[in-house]
Amino acid sequence: MKRILLLILVIGVLFSSACGVTEEPASTTETTEPAPTTIESSSQAEDAKTVEDIGQWIDEAWPGGAIMTMTRENGSIILEIEFNDDSRNREEMVEETVAGEQRFEEKLGSVLGEYYVITATGDLDMYDEIGYIRTAAKIKD
Repeated sequence: MKRILLLILVIGVLFSSACGVTEEPASTTETTEPAPTTIESSSQAEDAKTVEDIGQWIDEAWPGGAIMTMTRENGSIILEIEFNDDSRNREEMVEETVAGEQRFEEKLGSVLGEYYVITATGDLDMYDEIGYIRTAAKIKD
């Protein structure tokens, strides 16, 4: 019986080496790559985006309303309008004082001369070259 088991074992070893099957010794050490180190330089910290809220309004003239958000981002004034269908319009604005009021106009200009004025109550009045269009109600300080 021992001879049969030994014969089976020898045949198995010969068969595995003939088929190219070799047994690798199990590794007892594990190699790992060191974790990458991120070093933030002072110039990267200075380049970090700063955002200041100017105001947020709802314009009920659009079906379902449109949310208008004005922010100051790294010195630029941005007006973003989010419509009910989740589409967005984002424009860079310029700020100027005209006849004692702060006006916000599209930096690239507007065909109809549109501009925005934040009122004393915080609402956003919209105008064009002809005059007053409508008011968007303030929804956020």
